Amino acid sequence: MNTITVIGNIGKDPESRVTTQGTPVVTFSVADNKKLPGTSGKNKEDWTSQWWYCTAFKELAEAIIQDVRRGDRVEVTGKIDMHEYTAKDGTQKVAYNLLVNRIAKVVRPMRANNGSFNNMGSEAPDEEIPF
Repeated sequence: MNTITVIGNIGKDPESRVTTQGTPVVTFSVADNKKLPGTSGKNKEDWTSQWWYCTAFKELAEAIIQDVRRGDRVEVTGKIDMHEYTAKDGTQKVAYNLLVNRIAKVVRPMRANNGSFNNMGSEAPDEEIPF
């Protein structure tokens, strides 16, 4: 299996369930948004989204359901699970699911009013760093 990393926005709040064996499972989607070539990026029509459907299990699933919400920007790493299915119209389709083994929230840099990135100019003292 291939491992990939996707950075994008959570589409809706993650949904949780428990398997018949008692394993926690969470599912969610991530939109990887890209600006279309030759556009300004100022309008919704200037962008396209690649949706990634994601599944996580056990402790990771429990952490995601507690901490991840719609709109959060995340970096998700996992293995691609591909399966074929028959759509309602009878055509054969392929669906891709990302079996998540790592997720992290991505902090967006602050922008100043002039559009440049804003450097807050301070660092956390060593005793405040949690690792």
